Amino acid sequence: MNLVEQVLSDLVTALKDLYPNIEVESTKNKLSTVLSEYYFQRVELGEVHPDLDDYREKTL
Repeated sequence: MNLVEQVLSDLVTALKDLYPNIEVESTKNKLSTVLSEYYFQRVELGEVHPDLDDYREKTL
């Protein structure tokens, strides 16, 4: 499973817990459309987020 699929699965699971009556497939399709426009990179606990590294380099 790639990272986007993992994020999608985690989001749908969380939403299903909050809203048990949601239509899972419809929600998954809508979220998939939105997430397809983004690039995901996993950051391990304790690591500095890559966006913060970029920001730090620009401000120094």
